[in-house]
Amino acid sequence: MDLRCPHCGDPLDQGARAWVCPRGHSFDRARQRYVNLLRPGVRVHGDSAAMLRARRRFLGAGHYAPLAATIAGEVGAWLADAGAIPPEARALVDCGCGEGYYLDALADAQAGGLRAGGWRLYGFDVARDAVRMAAGRRYAGLGAALFAASVWERLPLADAGVGAALVVFAPRNATEFARVIAPGGLLLVVTPAPEHLAGARAALPALLTPEPEKSARLRASLAPAFALTAERAIRFPLALDAAALASLAEMTPHRADVDEAALASAAHTVAESAPGGRLVVTAACVVSAFTRAE
Repeated sequence: MDLRCPHCGDPLDQGARAWVCPRGHSFDRARQRYVNLLRPGVRVHGDSAAMLRARRRFLGAGHYAPLAATIAGEVGAWLADAGAIPPEARALVDCGCGEGYYLDALADAQAGGLRAGGWRLYGFDVARDAVRMAAGRRYAGLGAALFAASVWERLPLADAGVGAALVVFAPRNATEFARVIAPGGLLLVVTPAPEHLAGARAALPALLTPEPEKSARLRASLAPAFALTAERAIRFPLALDAAALASLAEMTPHRADVDEAALASAAHTVAESAPGGRLVVTAACVVSAFTRAE
């Protein structure tokens, strides 16, 4: 089994209404079809419901479709040569899946290869609102299972039980990734480049600036368990009207002393004063593919 009990580490078996381990720990499936695997007492610092709703509006409008297509293409190219991954490790996990946009887009684009290879799809996020929203997506009929779980805790996954993991603008736990990803497995990480959304940050100073030298620190943090095998920079323009800029501002990390309502109001003012009522900014990301060392 892919899943492990967060209390004792024994395998979790999927029943009709709950996931249960041999020691009797049971985790009910919520009405919205996700399972909460967060241990009692774990402090949750996930995205707020307002941020998640804004993200769904923004991503649903297709603004980040070029990034989703790049992710799907990278995973698809890897799947073509993934025959060495044993059947028991053919789990593809989106760690920090948010409201499910990238995992859903990936499933749509690579449904044939995923289905033919017997791949199982999982999404994890520390925010229960996130996995609740993600559970409502279609995932090309591949039956993705969604779980509330923290990447900073021991992941509820078997040792070397994951063939591919996706981390898009989400935290990374190198120790846990090294434990759960099988030798030869893929870790695909998407991080913002320093110039990501620079135009929006100039207009809305409350938005946080990406860390400098993030790619170099990412490589250092994952070595020696993971080797960088490919890295691609992706840039695309965004022409944002008032509603889109407000959603972007709400979903993007920002200063804690600025609430979403104030930020949305400021975004409306900025966009409406831009030429044609649209602020043009550039999305700039780095897509890094790592292979788990043998």
